Amino acid sequence: MAPFLLALFLLIYAFLSGILFTVRAKRSLGRVIHRGPTPLSGRILGSAVCVVVGLGAFFRAPILDQDGALVRDLPIWWVVLPLLSVLALWSQPNPGSRACGESGVRFGNRSSSYRDLESWRLTGEHLRCRLEGSWHAMAVPVRLHPELRRCLRTEAADREHEFSA
Repeated sequence: MAPFLLALFLLIYAFLSGILFTVRAKRSLGRVIHRGPTPLSGRILGSAVCVVVGLGAFFRAPILDQDGALVRDLPIWWVVLPLLSVLALWSQPNPGSRACGESGVRFGNRSSSYRDLESWRLTGEHLRCRLEGSWHAMAVPVRLHPELRRCLRTEAADREHEFSA
């Protein structure tokens, strides 16, 4: 029973941390101006594996012999944990997702307000931001550049990179 409780605790922690990140990211983004495409292949594959394991355990759980006597009983947590894993998986931020809003940006599992950026530039079709020492890029349609540039200059004009157009 102890491994079940530990796994259940970790799944609940993962689920709640994913929800908390989403709430914080929405708060730092403000109204979303542009959201990039989000790859779902990893989540779909992970969910399929969890569902197959859960259903496999479900259909293998109690096996009775011809007289109705229980031959083997699989604990219910073999069924519950894989299905709860699907919820925890989908609550986490997608590492490939990108979004920019009126007051911040989100790159995968990192979100930041414009005020907290080290530097930024909006050139060509990309918004590039420096977060924690590394540059991150996101394709933004050119028609959204004036609105996005206004938001960036309002929040972080002193951090505009010298190569911005």
